[in-house]
Amino acid sequence: MKKFFIILFGVLCLGMSQAQAQYNPASLTFSKGQFFDQNGTVLNVDQISQIIGSDIFNETYLGAMKQYKAGKNLVTAGAVGLGVGVAAAVGCVVSGDWYSKMYDDEEDYTPTNSEKTLMAGFVGGVIVAILGGTALDVGIPLLSIGKSRLSWIADNYNETRGAQNTVALRVTGCSAGPGIGVSIVF
Repeated sequence: MKKFFIILFGVLCLGMSQAQAQYNPASLTFSKGQFFDQNGTVLNVDQISQIIGSDIFNETYLGAMKQYKAGKNLVTAGAVGLGVGVAAAVGCVVSGDWYSKMYDDEEDYTPTNSEKTLMAGFVGGVIVAILGGTALDVGIPLLSIGKSRLSWIADNYNETRGAQNTVALRVTGCSAGPGIGVSIVF
């Protein structure tokens, strides 16, 4: 009989360790590039793969996360490029009167070396601003599409798996004295 209880206890412990290894949160949320469970705990990639399943992970998550990250990087770089380019171009125009001399019809205009430098800075600023704007034009849709696909993963999980009932087996100590208590939670 003693062997039976030892084997039963071993099987229960093994079953509980397997149950703890498979984490199924009650709900998922996606925010700021990360997935969170119902307690606000950030989930890592391995947990996400286990939770949503390999099909959705491989078909949707990996591509959506690439879109989200690429979009975020392009939006950041584009905003910086647009800001720096506009500031450089405006700074070059304000720094000298070369711009007004170019359009003065009364005399032939030959720019000095410092005016040529300002002109080159203006053209460079315009080019950087155009590149920054283009990066924003590409990055915003990528970011938006990636975010909506990742949010769909969380919504899909919450609709299909999060609402299901779970059964858990808990082994606890008895409050009345020495012993072990077993409870099944539905």
